[in-house]
Amino acid sequence: MTDLAKQQHQIMGDLVLESAEIIQNYDNAKGYNVSDNTAEALAWAGLQSSTAWTLLDEIVKQNYKNIIDDESSGFEILAIGSPCN
Repeated sequence: MTDLAKQQHQIMGDLVLESAEIIQNYDNAKGYNVSDNTAEALAWAGLQSSTAWTLLDEIVKQNYKNIIDDESSGFEILAIGSPCN
């Protein structure tokens, strides 16, 4: 991994964690009781083509992808909330 890729991964990781905290605080205020893992997965939504995403562990990526897919489709059994209209 190049120094630039490491720097991008660190910057994206910091932004994702900050976004996850915002998501979790907002959702919990709305009564959804969102876990750290779910909030972090949702913070990665839309970033799956980034270099930082490709550097994540494959198991973590699959877990996050499943959460993102469940939440965006409103899959009733696993989704915490409802998809936006």
